[in-house]
Amino acid sequence: MSQDPIKAQILADFISETTGEKENKSDKDWTMFVDGSSTSIKSGVGIVMISPEADHIEYAITLEFPASNNEAEYEAILLGCKLIRAAGAKRVRAYSDSQLVVSQAEGEYEARQEKMTKYLAKLREEIEKFEEFKLEQIPREQNAMADQLAKLASSNQFNAGRKITLLSAAKSAINSEEEEKRLAEEVLVGDDPLPTWTTPIVQFLAKGTGGP
Repeated sequence: MSQDPIKAQILADFISETTGEKENKSDKDWTMFVDGSSTSIKSGVGIVMISPEADHIEYAITLEFPASNNEAEYEAILLGCKLIRAAGAKRVRAYSDSQLVVSQAEGEYEARQEKMTKYLAKLREEIEKFEEFKLEQIPREQNAMADQLAKLASSNQFNAGRKITLLSAAKSAINSEEEEKRLAEEVLVGDDPLPTWTTPIVQFLAKGTGGP
């Protein structure tokens, strides 16, 4: 039997404990805002996950590989899918300000470039893992939180006044299956070497270990 549901429940229970929840009602809708940012220095993504109980979980993830703006936008939604599914979400309403990503996902735009074709195929694969997944485009001004996190991840600036989980993605989400297996222990690595309340989440995502 696949261990994915078990691992997802372990992480869901851990998040419930850290947020003071007695029960993680994953059968209710979760909300997710994602954004990608690409600069001449580096790229990053921002993800804001909101549980059915209105708990906010924010991620700023640095991409440790070259990525165009459109590629960063795809990385944002793909990483978001993995994180929110690991938290136990089954029904998700996702929002992105990328017209290209949303339109390609909805079949309104055709993915012609090879990389975009791979990204689109990967996104559709991830969406199929949810009971329900709705992706909508919103204006950038309505995506401010994720936009700030994406810019944070693609810069050297940090707002210490916010509780943000800083991560880094070592490789692109569209690696081959062989590469993904090899990267199982390094897909997501925490920037802070000292243990924090987020350490079990990072260990779970990177190695399938940790938890309560």
